[in-house]
Amino acid sequence: MPITHITYERDQQRVIDQDGLLQFPDISPNEYPTLYRFAPPPVLEDIYGPRDPTAYKPTWLVRTSDMKPVRGSEVHERYYALSYSWSQSGDCPMNGQDEKQLHRQKIVLYRKKTKRRRPRGRTRIRVPMKPRYTSFEKLIQQISKDFGIRYIWWDQWCINQASKEEKQREIKQMHNIYKHAYCTVVLVPELEYTGLQSHLPGYNAVNIGAISKSEWITRAWTLEEAFMSKRLLFLGRNVHMWSHTSDNILLSETNTAMFLRAVCTRSMKWNACIALQYARKRTSTKEHDRYFALANMFHEKMSDLNTSYKQPLKDLALWFYERLAMDDISILYFGTPEQFDMDNTEDVIVEGSEDTSLPSWTGIGGLHVRRLFTAGKHDTPECFGISAADYSVSGGSISITCTSIAVSIHNENMYDQSRELWARANSDILDWTISSASYNNLKFVVTTGVNMYDHFRISDAYGMRGTHFLPLKKKSSRTLVNDLSTPNIYGAVMSLTEYCSECIILFGVRYEDPHLKSCHVSPVIMRNGDYYKAIGICLLFNAPELFTNVVTRRKQNFIIK
Repeated sequence: MPITHITYERDQQRVIDQDGLLQFPDISPNEYPTLYRFAPPPVLEDIYGPRDPTAYKPTWLVRTSDMKPVRGSEVHERYYALSYSWSQSGDCPMNGQDEKQLHRQKIVLYRKKTKRRRPRGRTRIRVPMKPRYTSFEKLIQQISKDFGIRYIWWDQWCINQASKEEKQREIKQMHNIYKHAYCTVVLVPELEYTGLQSHLPGYNAVNIGAISKSEWITRAWTLEEAFMSKRLLFLGRNVHMWSHTSDNILLSETNTAMFLRAVCTRSMKWNACIALQYARKRTSTKEHDRYFALANMFHEKMSDLNTSYKQPLKDLALWFYERLAMDDISILYFGTPEQFDMDNTEDVIVEGSEDTSLPSWTGIGGLHVRRLFTAGKHDTPECFGISAADYSVSGGSISITCTSIAVSIHNENMYDQSRELWARANSDILDWTISSASYNNLKFVVTTGVNMYDHFRISDAYGMRGTHFLPLKKKSSRTLVNDLSTPNIYGAVMSLTEYCSECIILFGVRYEDPHLKSCHVSPVIMRNGDYYKAIGICLLFNAPELFTNVVTRRKQNFIIK
């Protein structure tokens, strides 16, 4: 059942590593007098200075000592920002009352206390007090007091929600507000310690995967807020985690780990592909807000954003996608998503979240891959074979001029063989090539009904389901043939969003995967009348050497709609 209100226990414990390990080991209740199970939250050092009169400040801030709005121009110290789900900041029933009868925002606030086990006894025990119901602003004031926050920004108080003009003006400033905040406090009440044992003996842990299942992670605005922030404080019911904790999540492939690494590692720069991967599964109360939030994430190329809610939604969506794709071809990298990720959470696209009549190259028919960053210390692919002269976006179409590989799809059943016979094209055949006999038509086989994508490992790296693979067999020294009868090697895997009998791999548009040696990723298209339609991606192993004989000699122009 979704949490509709925020419960905050003032006795907090800090998460200290990416596996959810808590700061202190499991303590016997008899030891509570010397060390509480939930350590109080630390107070940040150096949050007040140095004073910089030229630093950006929002129009309004809230002074937490008396919860009064003050002009940002009058504040000469650092400020915090708040990120939360509106649905969890409203009323919740109390004492059997109907929610509609409540006039104030009611939030549960816990505070543990110590009392004697017996009158005049020496032994003390920790017991929870009765829940104290308070307003959302009082909750924020208490959190601010505990964490040493003197000024904070949050939309309900710092934007006049009744003024359309002010909302439109402030929406354009959201990226600056979160970008210049010293830290953003993220309210995730679903994150809590419930007695989980750590992998280390004697230590407790919290399930970090709760973040990927939270209400906060489903909202479009919170994606922008997390993306733009320099630091994040994830504040749960009785635990909290600072964003630098996620810097060590390098090998984990869970959705939670990938997202935390993406938003918390500031050396990474998101491109169209990764932004749309996270945005596609988020919702907003007003559909326009989805594009307003995303446009703010790329404000350098979308500074002329029109924030009017009166404009047709499809016009706004098409304007956004065209601007996003103008110098970022990664928008074409999408496929069929996995049913489940490694957190056992459904990896689904929000139904009805976008207009399905948008151009195919927007990826509306699938889900973008989650591992194509354009810059940073980790995950840094390089795009080959495409230049500004070969790529353009206008009138709802993408024009690409590049080399390609023609593909036909077959439904042969090839699974009588032992799976041990199958092997991915690897370094053992690094300088081998596919026979030129397959030049006009490289044959791929459908994997429908068989859990082959688990074998191909496409799901771990990209969150995609492999739908087709390229069967190969050794023919002679350094030569492979595209064999449909007795293959034992696969040279490529595709993840397509719809059925087709023929398609084209845009071989001239390739990203190299830094984690899979000699693995390149290319978009896949199919003919649709006089134009082409984007339908997925293809992972090419041992590229480009393996495919030298099957790639077109000349570049061809493709108009994708």
